[in-house]
Amino acid sequence: MRHLITHLEHVLSLLIVFLLLTGTVMYSGRLFGYQYAAPQATADAPTYAAPDSRQAAEMGLPADATLTPADSAAWTVRNADGETLGLIVTTEPYGKDIRGYCGPTPVYLFFDTNDTLRAISALDNAESPGWWDDAAAGVFPQFVGTPADALAAKNVDAVSGATFSSNGIIRHIHTTMAVRANSTCADTAQPVIGWGRTLLVLAVMALGIGGSLWGRGHKGLRLVTLILNVAVLGFWCGQYLSVTLLRGWIENGAAPLLHLPLVAMLLVAVVVPFFHRPHHYCLWTCPFGSAQELMWLIPVRKWRLTPAAYALMRILRTLVLIVLLVMLWCGTGAFLLDYEPFSFFLLDKAAPAVIILALAFLALSMFVPHPWCRSVCPLGSLLDLSEDGAKKAVKKVLPRTTTIAPPSSAKAPTDDKR
Repeated sequence: MRHLITHLEHVLSLLIVFLLLTGTVMYSGRLFGYQYAAPQATADAPTYAAPDSRQAAEMGLPADATLTPADSAAWTVRNADGETLGLIVTTEPYGKDIRGYCGPTPVYLFFDTNDTLRAISALDNAESPGWWDDAAAGVFPQFVGTPADALAAKNVDAVSGATFSSNGIIRHIHTTMAVRANSTCADTAQPVIGWGRTLLVLAVMALGIGGSLWGRGHKGLRLVTLILNVAVLGFWCGQYLSVTLLRGWIENGAAPLLHLPLVAMLLVAVVVPFFHRPHHYCLWTCPFGSAQELMWLIPVRKWRLTPAAYALMRILRTLVLIVLLVMLWCGTGAFLLDYEPFSFFLLDKAAPAVIILALAFLALSMFVPHPWCRSVCPLGSLLDLSEDGAKKAVKKVLPRTTTIAPPSSAKAPTDDKR
């Protein structure tokens, strides 16, 4: 009975975390892709919004161009003299279930009178601006100049480092043109990073689960796991959880197959703690957490921090989470999530500020164990909060976690007290 109550408390903790994150997206009027606060369409207006002046300019339309609804998702473009310039189509209604990293990636397509795609402009989306810009700059030119009847089968390369966003754009265009032409879409659903890398990610995660459940105290296994987390999950595959990702899924929904490695990561992070292994994601999966622990192994003199200093770091992390949540609940502060250091592993796409922040914390990790995890990480705070229901039982049944000993007499506090 005691264990049942503990598990129920754990489930309640997970629900509380889910509700906290849900509150951060309520201002958008969307939950899991459902626009519950969407304005009602009228009989004389299209269901979907026409391009605004900025988007029209991006597509090279003259300032005096007029748009006349052709159907609920398309507009005929005419100049001031009434001459037809072409047709604009929005991919929004055709790609509701197609996701980038954080949500749908709809675009406007402008076709000239010869039915050739001449320009593309983006609708609003939840993707990180830097990655979206890179994806758009790499994908749009590959489509432009293609006849409409060839778009659904057009073979387009995704942009390295912005794979989720660029694949979202590609699938939006493919699906839209296939549906409008009553043909078959060229692309098939598969994990965005491909099946090969997906299986490798799952294998590395399985190694971490084995180490967490049965391999504690095996220093060689832990070292191999840390290295693989950084090299495979981080630099090679760019797979990691973040508050940005979780909010995007709650707001816009997730495509389980396309995001298979990340969905698996989230399930593992939620389920493994039920087996009396708290902080599993942070300790055994997170690439940035693993990088910090590897930096701690560098043989330099460690800083001897007092228990009060570690307690202060925990208080600081809690305050960071509270301030962030309050700002997000008020519809502001989303820009702060762009500075989560996890995108550091995508060196060619990460913002310079993110790279500098990540390198600073990695350097600090040589002297203080897991400084980002202990004093800042909002994702870690949320995962800890989701595990609160199991902590009493864990303290009774879980032995002290064995980590690789640091190369000096200065030792980090044990993991079960993080």
